[in-house]
Amino acid sequence: MDGPEFRQLRKLAGLTQEEAARVLLVSHRTILRWEHGASRIRPLKAYAIRAKLVRRMFGQGEGEA
Repeated sequence: MDGPEFRQLRKLAGLTQEEAARVLLVSHRTILRWEHGASRIRPLKAYAIRAKLVRRMFGQGEGEA
């Protein structure tokens, strides 16, 4: 997953960068680095992020992993 794809998913899930950091259990700085391409999201982590953000888009709870 690249930065623009992550940003699009985050926005579709209705999350600010700060909220996404909280939901994904990473720092706000990590979100910034992902979105600006300064850091790559590893494939396994990208899969987990996609799953979590898609669940949020469809109204499933934040507490589900």
